[in-house]
This record gives sequence, structure tokens and C-alpha cells, in this order.
Amino acid sequence: MSDRPSFCVDLVWPTPVVAVVALTGEVDLDTAPRFMQALFRAADEGARQVVVDLSLVPFIDTAGIAALIAGARRLGAQKASLVVVCPVAGVRRTLSTSGLADTLGICATRAEALADFYGEIA
Repeated sequence: MSDRPSFCVDLVWPTPVVAVVALTGEVDLDTAPRFMQALFRAADEGARQVVVDLSLVPFIDTAGIAALIAGARRLGAQKASLVVVCPVAGVRRTLSTSGLADTLGICATRAEALADFYGEIA
């Protein structure tokens, strides 16, 4: 039996053009492929805006960062945008160290991220 918390990825659509990819648990070499699949699915199903919610992610490694970059590139190629919800200090520090905090939009809450997108849609 493992002490590792279970990993979960949920893809929800608050509107037909806005997708939320919500993660729970550690994003690493074992779980990053599921994360990337959810991002690609959102892009392939027509999302114009994607919120990646890392609120319940205590740790993300380079595989998780690579999945985030791959998803952002796929979305960017389709002229869609991506924002990351990242209130966890350690995860936010990882995004900053990798340079992604300067490239992607980072919000403290999902509500803040969705408010930004709803303003773009209106």
C-alpha cells in the first residue's frame, strides 16, 4: 500500500468554449501523460480558453511542466489561451523557476481565472 495520494484529472466545461482541467495529487512522470491527454482533449474539442487548476497539486516535476508546455503549444496553435490557477507556493515557485510564470497567465483562484475568460467572451 502506498502513502502517495491518488491522482485525479477532471475536464469540465463551464461554457461550450471554456474548459477547466482540474488536477488532484502529484503531477510527475507517472501522472503527467494523463494531464497532457486532458489538455489535448480540451484543445481537440474546441476550447478557446483553458483553465488548468493546480489548487490541489502539492508537487509538479519536469514531466508535469513538459505536459503543461505541450498543452499550451497545442492550444496556442489553435489560437486558444491557457491560464493556470496556482495558489500552492511550492508549485508556483516551480513554475517561476521554469520560466512559465512569465509566459502563462497565473491566477490565485479558479474564480479569478474564469472571470478573466468571461470578460474575453463578452
